[in-house]
Amino acid sequence: AVHGWHGNGSTGIADSEYFHAIAKYRQWDFHGKFTAASGHNLYTARQFPKEYWNQTAFICAPTGHLIKTGLLEQVGSHFRTNDGFNLMASEDEWTAPIYAYVGPDGAVWFADWYNYIVQHNPTPKGFETGQGNAYITPSRDKTHGRIYRIVYEGDDGGPLERIDRNLEEVTSKELVETLTDSNLLWRMHAQRLLVERGDDSVIPALMKLVEDHSVDEVGLNVGAIHALRTLEGLGAFKGGKEADLLKIALAHPCPGVRQNALQVLPSTDVSVEAILSSGSLQDEDALVRKAALLALADMPASKRAGEKIYEILQTEDNAEDRWIPGAAIAAAARHDNGFLAAALAGQTDLSEEAETESPPENLIADPSFEAAKSGGLVGWKEVTYSGAAEFSVSSLSRIGSQSLQISSAHGADAGWYTEIEVEPNSTYRLSGWIKTQGVQNRGGGKGALLNVHNLQQFKTQAVAGDSGWTEVETNLETGSATKVGINCLFGGWGQSTGTAWFDDLRLEKVSGEEDSPINRAVEVVTAHYAHRGPTNSILSLLQRIPQTSEDFSQSFLTGLAMGWPQGMAPNLKQEELNSISQLIGSLSLEGQVRLFVLLDKWEVKDRFISDLDRLTRILESKAADTNLRDEDRVRSADLLMEVSDSPESIEALSKTISTVESPDYVRGVLRALATSQLREGGEAILSVWPDLGPSAQTTALDSLLRRHDWTLLLLEAFDTGKVQPTLLSLVQRKTLTEHKDLEISSRAKDLYESTPDSETSAQRKEVMGKILAIAPGSGDLEHGKSVFEKNCAVCHTLDGTGGELGPDLTGVGANDRSAILMDILDPNRSVEGVYFQWHVTTEDDFTYSGRLLNETASAVEILEPNGNRNTIPRKEIVDMRMSSLSVMPEGFELLPEEDLVSLVDYLKTRVVGESE
Repeated sequence: AVHGWHGNGSTGIADSEYFHAIAKYRQWDFHGKFTAASGHNLYTARQFPKEYWNQTAFICAPTGHLIKTGLLEQVGSHFRTNDGFNLMASEDEWTAPIYAYVGPDGAVWFADWYNYIVQHNPTPKGFETGQGNAYITPSRDKTHGRIYRIVYEGDDGGPLERIDRNLEEVTSKELVETLTDSNLLWRMHAQRLLVERGDDSVIPALMKLVEDHSVDEVGLNVGAIHALRTLEGLGAFKGGKEADLLKIALAHPCPGVRQNALQVLPSTDVSVEAILSSGSLQDEDALVRKAALLALADMPASKRAGEKIYEILQTEDNAEDRWIPGAAIAAAARHDNGFLAAALAGQTDLSEEAETESPPENLIADPSFEAAKSGGLVGWKEVTYSGAAEFSVSSLSRIGSQSLQISSAHGADAGWYTEIEVEPNSTYRLSGWIKTQGVQNRGGGKGALLNVHNLQQFKTQAVAGDSGWTEVETNLETGSATKVGINCLFGGWGQSTGTAWFDDLRLEKVSGEEDSPINRAVEVVTAHYAHRGPTNSILSLLQRIPQTSEDFSQSFLTGLAMGWPQGMAPNLKQEELNSISQLIGSLSLEGQVRLFVLLDKWEVKDRFISDLDRLTRILESKAADTNLRDEDRVRSADLLMEVSDSPESIEALSKTISTVESPDYVRGVLRALATSQLREGGEAILSVWPDLGPSAQTTALDSLLRRHDWTLLLLEAFDTGKVQPTLLSLVQRKTLTEHKDLEISSRAKDLYESTPDSETSAQRKEVMGKILAIAPGSGDLEHGKSVFEKNCAVCHTLDGTGGELGPDLTGVGANDRSAILMDILDPNRSVEGVYFQWHVTTEDDFTYSGRLLNETASAVEILEPNGNRNTIPRKEIVDMRMSSLSVMPEGFELLPEEDLVSLVDYLKTRVVGESE
């Protein structure tokens, strides 16, 4: 295990979430998408044509009554499943395929549950929730399930195999021969039986299979792969003469054989040498390179292996691969001495002239739209989401002679749209210039802006009114996306009137050394190395820092600060103390902060008090400097709190908050103050309360609810009237009333029961009954959209934008108005397991409340209502509880009837495919 590192996490591989139903289907959320996807099994026989072999997957969609095919494509060490066709689809609404697999005859066999009800939640109006959180209905059936098989009958297919074979009755020799069968099912049974029999007499025959270097039509040698795994199961690989066989396997022409050979290598010095000398780390197949790294992660430590791991991260194919950088970190941590030595040796003195880099490529073709003169726009299309818009190519331009134009006299939500291929898990910068004339907004409209269609959290600032050419930009993270849709958007989540022009667009990959795979690996591996408290070698490493680049030194020092155990320090003589003082002066501000965190763990920070005072004064000055950009000031505030969590630093930052500061800056400083461990941090946040705008108040309340002693301060502020308890959102109220501290939860319940809008359970039930009667009414769509954005979008995604805390509501309009309103009013009536509220308290008295997004043996990830994702090491958790309630709060019946009716109206209009 790598200390303090949790890897990259999993990611989807499908290029589309949608299935292609041919009949009616029942879904509450994620309409038209997989909600009960079952299986991703490949076709692994030869009865179907060649294009199916080992690359066509079968994904069952019982809610859609179909089995979809996915065409598997290798992308480096990653795979992508491209949208295929339906292997089968039914018009019978009872059909519910739940598993598809290659049968003993080479055909595809699938299990049809044949059940009218597949969904569990939510419980519809008029039904009750029963066992397993499923609602009770006579339409559930457990008696009509059946198994089908799908046979290929074309001339390019193969014959059906016998299904009456009994491998338990054949000899071990025959089982070895079966390892080359064309059907994986029979091969796996043969392998299992050989291992269970433990018959060592077959080892020579198995070795002969491995030595066979032939490959079939798709480049496989299945016999060699199964032979390696069978030899492993028989315990044949113990570091003796079989090592020669594995060296042969590492040179096999089939990548699958090479990959499996790496996976069965015993953990010995001989194996390390075999991996390094075989060239597996430089293999042309990325899956083999990844397997080599993962094999090294379990091998004895080797200085040479660490050096080689550093080398492979220098190549672009490895550095930009989806999984190889993570595999390299796992391996480098095992061989950390060699890796870090190579990394330090690979750095150059900052005084050397940096190599001139070419400017990043603009991925938007014809960014100033000059090609429109001679035949039209390439790759752009007009899209209108609502209202009426006029699209044109204008002679008004910022550079060149043309720009894109959108106009609307009566209001529109529309855009010029194009799709561009990008690299997954990468950062890009989207920028452009916008000019507006008479742009007015209504119903949530933003004006003119650029946004990313399929990643709608990424959008530029909007331009409205009468504005000259204004530059806008935003950075975006692609995640698993391989394409992004770029919108020159007019309106956006509402409508706008007037005219906007768009010109000089750019989409370019952001490549910074500070975010390079090498520096990320250095940070993680250094933290792993530091966890041992290597007092004998640390000082010699620190002496080499001045010869490294700023980004590298920052990563290295960050790793040391993160990983070093508290109280374990090297023996520092006066000469070393002087050397460290000189090092402090040579570092960037961030580097100095990281070094001081390390010195604090060594418990010698006070011996550099003059250096520390100088650093804190600089950071305080930068945080207060209104001539700097907000993000630079906020970064200074973050660094100040990291290096000096003191009453003096807290007071200095709180003094920078005022009504004239931008909301972004104020929220940033509040988040910096929220990292304080001191009571003074909470007091400072409350002291600036009168200077906080609405968005900053929300940030402040989130911060005050995070720590136990600060929460008590907030309750006192409620009692004195300094803060109005009604300002808490419904989610924040629930966090408070469900607090693990009984004093806090009791005071909160008393507080809200005494407010005018509180109700007893019986009263609430009566009120809800009256409100449900308004479901058939009609409201205002634009007002409903505004209500959604204000109250719901923070937790729910709709048409590709919004939060992830609750279910995706895209397509929710397919449901009955009463059902929609019922789930708004009573979210706890039927709760799916993944949407329960969790409360996690850490040893430093921080409380995180939200949805349990992921959990591993070493950490949990909590998604908070404000969108923050918090990865919390299990060793730091002192209390972890699941609430009996949904992450969606109760209390929406307090909204005015007009708001509720308009909200339902708006949700009813949202069908699959409508988005900005």
